[in-house]
Amino acid sequence: MKKLFLYTLILILGSSCLDSYQDINTNLLYPNEEQKGTDGVAAGAYFVTFEKRIIPTRSSEGEGTDLPNRYQVAINLAGDNWAGYMSPMNNKWDLGLNFTTYYMKEGWVNYAYSTFFTNIINPWQQIREQTHLRKVEGGTVEYQKKALSDQAVFSVAQIIKVMGMHRATDTFGPMPYSKIGTGTLTLPYDSQESIYKSFFNELQVAVVTLGEYLSKGGAKIPALEDFDPLYKGDVVKWMKLGNSLMLRLAMRVRYVDEDLSREWANKAVGNSGGLIENIEDIAKLESSDSHPFLNSLELLWKSYDDCRMGATIYCYLKGYNDPRQNAYFAKFEKDPEEFRLKAVRTGIPMAEVPDFIKIIPYRTCTTKLRFIG
Repeated sequence: MKKLFLYTLILILGSSCLDSYQDINTNLLYPNEEQKGTDGVAAGAYFVTFEKRIIPTRSSEGEGTDLPNRYQVAINLAGDNWAGYMSPMNNKWDLGLNFTTYYMKEGWVNYAYSTFFTNIINPWQQIREQTHLRKVEGGTVEYQKKALSDQAVFSVAQIIKVMGMHRATDTFGPMPYSKIGTGTLTLPYDSQESIYKSFFNELQVAVVTLGEYLSKGGAKIPALEDFDPLYKGDVVKWMKLGNSLMLRLAMRVRYVDEDLSREWANKAVGNSGGLIENIEDIAKLESSDSHPFLNSLELLWKSYDDCRMGATIYCYLKGYNDPRQNAYFAKFEKDPEEFRLKAVRTGIPMAEVPDFIKIIPYRTCTTKLRFIG
């Protein structure tokens, strides 16, 4: 009888401990899953990081230099350099064996890939997790829609993802895309054609979903008002950006698939929400009290002393007497009468930097970083 009483007492005490086990092991300093979902914090918190990674931009010097370094390698010394828009003052990296001379240095290629792909997909995947019901069927992960408010948040994430990923596929061509996040051990590569077609469909669904949200009185997305430096959750502005991005991508494919280009250009123009038509609607990261930003380009020319105006764009600006030249670049103050602007030809290896190049003016720089428009 005593043994029975003892066993019963142990069971009661054990059950009591198990009942409170979750509460005991909960850190009260951190929100639980339910609390994180309140006011969209769980999904919204990823948007600042997400938007900063399209054109790698840091918010403060305390973040270090990883993002501006990514900007330099993946953008400034690649596309900007090849187009002749920018040029390094001195081609000092690896004796000239780098992107500026079309040498595909493996470390730089991998760095650019993670900048355009990994850094974009990771926050997008987190937002998808928070705005969908995640189920696993037969080893495959499926995402089911939740409330319209969650769909609106995800629609904005889709537009941002396409802004980033079109730069990725334009740089690298075929990439993993359609099977991302499905739980497969290896990701198949999609052709650039199929990726672009997916872009169009994703943008269309995003714009339509945002239009539906707007029609039900949702002019703003509350979950994004404090986490969206671009538009502060303004639905119409996001619809305009989605349509404008659709039009931009449609124009890009006009020489490879004229019918596809025409189809999606017409949809972009005809969609509700309209297009970006004035400077107030341009997608840009602009410093504010709540969201400060440091232009990566400023670090490159002011601190690194690595960046100058490219000779190619100088030829165009000078040849057409383009009035924007003095807004784009600073004047050459050492000889203002003869030369208003001076530039550097890209890809020229230099053991020593001539004095005249050292004083060639920098590109002008602001805190406004435009994505499109």
